[in-house]
Amino acid sequence: MDMNEIGQRLHDLRVEKGLSIDDIQARTKIQKRYLINIEQGEFDQLPGEFYVRAFIKQYIQALGYDSKEFFATVEKDLPETKPDTYVENSIDNKSDEVKRTTNNKKGMWKNYLPHILTTLAIIIVLALVVFIFSRVFAKPASSNNGDNQVIMTSRSQSESSSESQISSSSESQLISSESSVSSSSISSGSYGIKLSGANQYTASKLTEAAHSLVLKSKGQAVWLGVTVNGSMTWQGTLSANQSQVVSLPQNATTMVINSGNIGTTQLILNNQEVPLENADQLGMTRQLTVNFEG
Repeated sequence: MDMNEIGQRLHDLRVEKGLSIDDIQARTKIQKRYLINIEQGEFDQLPGEFYVRAFIKQYIQALGYDSKEFFATVEKDLPETKPDTYVENSIDNKSDEVKRTTNNKKGMWKNYLPHILTTLAIIIVLALVVFIFSRVFAKPASSNNGDNQVIMTSRSQSESSSESQISSSSESQLISSESSVSSSSISSGSYGIKLSGANQYTASKLTEAAHSLVLKSKGQAVWLGVTVNGSMTWQGTLSANQSQVVSLPQNATTMVINSGNIGTTQLILNNQEVPLENADQLGMTRQLTVNFEG
């Protein structure tokens, strides 16, 4: 059987199996043009003599036949090749090498995978431990901050309460003084104050007790200043409807009262209201002088 007959025999076997050249190419991975060369007996078109046996073997196996039986019938017509060269360059050998390489890679993954999973597990456990410890040690600090906030809040509330008590006490004293002034008879005649000139007053019927002056603002804020015997005794701004009690010494001989708004000013000296000129003129400043007669 010559080379052309070998090719024709392979062609006939393929046709009997109902396979196309493309099917053989898909099964053997041999290029289609080489398969056509084999069927046409053009073995000199193959890459080399050692590929003749390799390609024919792959072709026969793709058809489902025993390659050894086929080679036994055509052995004398095939070109001889050196065994080492054939083994090294055969398709089977290349396929086996690829399989070994693939298996080696799979084996490496199988060997390293447990180590990788163990390392990941250790990292996860350490992360959880660090997280738990950070949470545990963070709680006391948070608790202490909470206690400090409670203490600070308690102190603030205590200070606020103290300030409120002081403010309430001062307001109570002021209201008490005002009530004392209001409850007393302003026109009882127990004390006398009269207008002696323009913005000039004379206070008579002095008692041995110390004098008292009540400053009031009517409806609007007003600045007031009180000078006794040439010395400033009190000055400040009263808000709307606020009062201020000023104690005067027994040896008072002259008192000067400065008002930033005479229209909103009310003066009560020793329980008697001081009559003010032009008391309805808002926004006008005024200086009043009171002379005490003993």
